Amino acid sequence: MVKEQNDVTTALLGCLLEQLARGVMVDRAALEFVESSCGVTDDQLAAALADEQWESRDMVLSLLFSPELSLRRAVEHILGREQNGVVNAAELAGRLAAERDSVTLVLADGRRLTDISLTVELAAILVDRLNLEQQLDGDLASLLRELFAEERMIAVRVAMRSRKTRIDAEARLFLETFFRHAETVGMMFDEVLDPVLEMIGAKPANKALDDYLLDKRSQLLTSLDDLLDFERKRKQYGMEYLLMHRYPVPYQSEETVRRELAMIERLITGILGLPLPARPYLFSDEPDGVDGEAELERLLRELP
Repeated sequence: MVKEQNDVTTALLGCLLEQLARGVMVDRAALEFVESSCGVTDDQLAAALADEQWESRDMVLSLLFSPELSLRRAVEHILGREQNGVVNAAELAGRLAAERDSVTLVLADGRRLTDISLTVELAAILVDRLNLEQQLDGDLASLLRELFAEERMIAVRVAMRSRKTRIDAEARLFLETFFRHAETVGMMFDEVLDPVLEMIGAKPANKALDDYLLDKRSQLLTSLDDLLDFERKRKQYGMEYLLMHRYPVPYQSEETVRRELAMIERLITGILGLPLPARPYLFSDEPDGVDGEAELERLLRELP
């Protein structure tokens, strides 16, 4: 076991060192957050980080040291091998900091921003966000190797590890069915994978998955009705009148709700194999028997 652990930790160390030699890629969303919360633009960031007395320095560095997708994929290639051993995250972070004194922050446009000392603390942040010590469910891992080509298998493993998805027996059975239906779902599989994992993670432990999805559908139908009702009132009275009377403004768009509703209905019928309860009379303006798969495919095509 010690040999396996040392082997996989050493392999991951080499992978991380190779990635860090190219620099830590700074996500655009992270830069926008730093500018909005700290008032520091990307042009000012290098000078700000050079000031060790800057009160927001540790927080910003922690934010910037987030692994990009290419690193997650490279790591998953190692962890996805048949016998991948056990990862010691603390050991890996210590060895990483010992092997490399500093790293360069690199912007999305390729500009090299500044060099940062690679402390054990920063190395530990990066390693922790990779969630390397999580052992993916063995049955699901075997099924992924059986069903998918390597690139899709890696993409699914990255998604599962990134979300730290909690897999109980019911969720495992659902995901097995979902994976086996990948070809039926087609190109939509990659689009709905993250929402599916998010729903599994959000489901209360004491609630059955079919009940959770049916409740979610009911909530979405209510939200859609509220949106349609708001739109009718907006056309009738005008937006200014509604705001003046503090009429609640929906925070989601109709398109977003319809897209999620189509996905939920596709999961209920296509994956769980359950019939859909009839939609309420409120939706008499819509045809009966809406094809959830066709609707979802249409909505996904229209995404920007």
